[in-house]
Amino acid sequence: MNKNPLSDQQRQRIQTNQQQYVESAQEPTLDLSQAQQGLLISHYGATVEVEDQHGDVHRCVLRQNLAPLVVGDRVAWQMNKNGNGVVLAHMARQSVLSRPNRQGDLKPVAANVDLMAIVIAAHPVFSENLLDQYLVAAELLNIEPLIVLNKKDLLKDAELKTIKKRLSIYKDIGVNVVLLSSHQKSSLEPLNKQLKGKTAVFVGQSGVGKSSLVQALLPASKLKVSAVSQQGYGRHTTTVARLYHLPEGGSVIDSPGVREFGLWHISEEDLFAGFREFQAYKDQCQFRNCQHNRELGCALHAAVKSGEVTQQRFNSFKKLLVSINHVY
Repeated sequence: MNKNPLSDQQRQRIQTNQQQYVESAQEPTLDLSQAQQGLLISHYGATVEVEDQHGDVHRCVLRQNLAPLVVGDRVAWQMNKNGNGVVLAHMARQSVLSRPNRQGDLKPVAANVDLMAIVIAAHPVFSENLLDQYLVAAELLNIEPLIVLNKKDLLKDAELKTIKKRLSIYKDIGVNVVLLSSHQKSSLEPLNKQLKGKTAVFVGQSGVGKSSLVQALLPASKLKVSAVSQQGYGRHTTTVARLYHLPEGGSVIDSPGVREFGLWHISEEDLFAGFREFQAYKDQCQFRNCQHNRELGCALHAAVKSGEVTQQRFNSFKKLLVSINHVY
């Protein structure tokens, strides 16, 4: 049941309280030498949640002129004399996962990620082209990819066999693949092993069950999960990115899902570098400016013909090449 809407007076009181909190936190006397280290585990716009070195969580405001922060950032923070937490600075990032918009501008999504869990499902039907976009992103960011097929329990034997065959090409190039169901606890063990000791981000189409998987891994987290809509698209229930610690070690960042993931900001050279099995054929084409459109003198075409590179992955590369060039 929906809560009663706030009155104008209530909204004004909340806004006033938030403004007073922010103003009281922006103290000029804050000393960075006295700051503590912490981990940003959730972002609520003007405020964030920071976990200290003892595992306690503190609501903090951001010091003015800070660069944009994201979940997973390691920060320096301090409690001011009024008892309010203030984030003073953020530490250097080992990695940052960003999502480009159609103008090519990058928006950070998560920081210090070790593993990109690419969640797919038989329903809604997954696309190898979209899957390859995520794999290219992981490759370029030097983040380990993991393909997670959810909703395995909904598949008939023949369907499961077909999907295993479709995913076998990714195993052949060294990408780990896990098949499971968020509703079958025993099937989660292989995923837990992959996540142990790492900070992972779950990405994928809306409706594939990313939040359901986090809920299964963390039953006590009480995530709000919505069913797939009648149109076959998931409802965007996760509205705030958050980092959760796993009981068996490691962490998961659960962030708002998107149905489309863009690679518009990358060059043709970056795209080629994002297909790991193509690297053996780099600079091997007869012509220096080979666009891999024609077979004559193209080492990549020859690799496809010999079976060293699959036709499906090559086709995906060509489609993505068209899409990034279309923007420019």
